[in-house]
Amino acid sequence: MEGGFEVKVLGGGLESGRSCVLVRILVPHSRHDDGDDGDDASMTPQPLGSACVMLDCGIVPALVNDVAWEAMGPDFSSLQALHKENQRQTCVSAIIVSHAHVDHIGALLYFVERFDYRGPIYMTQASRNLLPHVLSDMVAQRRNRISEQADPFAAAFSRETLDRVTGELVQTVEFGKVFEALPTHHVFCRLLPSGHLSGAAMVHLYSPHASLLFSGDLNLNPERHIQAADVASLASFTMRVPDLLLCECTNGSTYRESGRQQVELHLQEKVVTALDAGGSVLVAAPAIGRMHELALSFEFMLRDRPDVCIFVSSSLAWESMQSACAGSASPAPLRARAPSSKDRERLLAGITAPCIFIASSSSMYKGFGSAITKLWAPRASTLFVMCGTTLAEVLLDDSRSARGIPAEPMRAQVMQLEMSAHADAAELLQFCLMSSARHIALVHGSESRMRQFAEALTTFLHERSVRVETLANGESIRVPRLMSSADALQEVDISQLGAQSPCTISRVQRVLAEVEKDYYCAFNMIWPRHDRGALIARSHSLEIRWNLVEATQDAASETSTLTAWDADGVHQLLTLRAIQWTEPDQTLAQACLERLL
Repeated sequence: MEGGFEVKVLGGGLESGRSCVLVRILVPHSRHDDGDDGDDASMTPQPLGSACVMLDCGIVPALVNDVAWEAMGPDFSSLQALHKENQRQTCVSAIIVSHAHVDHIGALLYFVERFDYRGPIYMTQASRNLLPHVLSDMVAQRRNRISEQADPFAAAFSRETLDRVTGELVQTVEFGKVFEALPTHHVFCRLLPSGHLSGAAMVHLYSPHASLLFSGDLNLNPERHIQAADVASLASFTMRVPDLLLCECTNGSTYRESGRQQVELHLQEKVVTALDAGGSVLVAAPAIGRMHELALSFEFMLRDRPDVCIFVSSSLAWESMQSACAGSASPAPLRARAPSSKDRERLLAGITAPCIFIASSSSMYKGFGSAITKLWAPRASTLFVMCGTTLAEVLLDDSRSARGIPAEPMRAQVMQLEMSAHADAAELLQFCLMSSARHIALVHGSESRMRQFAEALTTFLHERSVRVETLANGESIRVPRLMSSADALQEVDISQLGAQSPCTISRVQRVLAEVEKDYYCAFNMIWPRHDRGALIARSHSLEIRWNLVEATQDAASETSTLTAWDADGVHQLLTLRAIQWTEPDQTLAQACLERLL
């Protein structure tokens, strides 16, 4: 039997935030204790510390000041037990980051310091550009509430650890480029754009035995500062069809009524009306990503209004905009700027030209953003634009005085803006369908949204017999699924396939594509290095394996030629293995046999 992955959720299970998934590599190990020849193989896990990949390592942003790690970050208890047993062994061999939001990277500092992690942290260049700004801001927020002397995690949030995590450990990867995440176990990876943030990626992890796709945070709509998720690559033949899809579910119960263009037109109408009436516009939005998008949107809306100033209150947002644009395709805002000292004086004195002030959600409660909020809230001419339901509720409920917001009646107009960087339920359904995965596990969403979306997804994909489940923290699954004793395995050897002329990969691809179309299935192909000696095409119930001696690529003709010999010198040995779970699988096997012959 083949090896695979054991996937364990350490954070983000039945909850939003602290995204963290541990992928343990399982390799086949033959039993020789009973005197057999080793043909009876079983899936035996390698030692945990020598064959693990961690996907994301985040915290719960709202609990960044907590003193209890159990509330703030992922559950590392299983790794802690191993670390105590073997102090010289690193628990994880590689970390792969989907994007640079604190709920996906905030626990890196603690993990690196606690386990003395010295391995690579893979991410895109744009994510690396954002990394120091996001983590430095997180540390600054914590220091504002907890002194270094009183902090139980002082070493983790130290400058030394911050420099290690943002510097020497980071290895950048280009989108679409395959790299070996675990060279010793032939585990490969590639990152594909997820559309959520500059540099945000889906993670495609695969070995000769299993394939996993981790969605990260998804956005299927193109934005002004970033392209949409690269869903098209999921259907390409160079993409191994995932045995398991780990899909985010942040907006799993939300169906948007309006598209992005309609939302912007409505926003433009409201903003122009407020400015024409002599008012000002105050926008609250997440600092990383949303403020960038809004700044570009306002520049486009007000391209004929050069008199309108566009300010970005958060230094983190301003720096991240510049960093995200460095070396990437993201356009930089041309008119938006951080307010100068003179700008601040004029704004606080009430001497303003037509003005849009974009504040980060956290700055609405402190600093200059809080001061502007207090000053503008009582004015009927002010338009408050809220990009985020939590902040809107805080501003509108009776507890606003405790937050530093004026207790007097707020006369400003309030507009709720739906400009989420997450795919809604309909888009998530589309993504799951295009992934061709036969096993889907939902993560990173509230329990109610996850369960509601799981029910909708099961109904949507019922004809494909897709297994859908939700995972809680601490739960794990194995892929591909383990065969039971009832699962029979049939092998058919076909020798002398095209003995006079070599078999080409392009021909095999054409045949499999025809079978996929006729039998409503999906194959993936893996191109191993020579020392692994096999070329494999797999569906979820069928495997075609060539025993290889040599594989060459002709760049001129764009064809790949296989030259293979078995032990007896027979040319082009093809072994077809059909796992007989259901009768249609046998039909599928027969179809491949007939067409390849």
